Amino acid sequence: MVVIVNILFYTTIYMYKQRKDTFLLSVITGLLIVLIVNGGASILDNLGVNEKLSTFIALLVGLIVNFVLQLNIFLIKSKNNYTYMIVTYLISDFLILLTNQVLFNYGVDHKKDLTPYLPSILEDNYLLFIRLLTGAFVWCVLSYPLRKYFIFV
Repeated sequence: MVVIVNILFYTTIYMYKQRKDTFLLSVITGLLIVLIVNGGASILDNLGVNEKLSTFIALLVGLIVNFVLQLNIFLIKSKNNYTYMIVTYLISDFLILLTNQVLFNYGVDHKKDLTPYLPSILEDNYLLFIRLLTGAFVWCVLSYPLRKYFIFV
């Protein structure tokens, strides 16, 4: 499975060499990272790890995998050296990871306040819903803009 995803991913990267295509490739990568983060967090949840810690561990793994994949996308047009990209990526992803974790913790801590407004299917899958919601918000507001306009410029 991983080999197939890698082949498809890298084939797609080398097919597109223009700056306008970074958005679509970044979205595809983001969806892959969502699967890794949420799947990893769910596995850790099922193993009995605290939901806040499992989310943090999964986000950290996602950070590392995401850097490698995003580097291959945005390096197409980048004029910066690797040191600059790694340092700025780590700084910005620390901010992204921290924001994601704080929002997730808020959602977990205020579950009783938020669940009355949710349909029953979302109440049953509350942790997954909060992880997806916070991840989507952070990606739109911080992650993609920082990578496109700050790290891999």
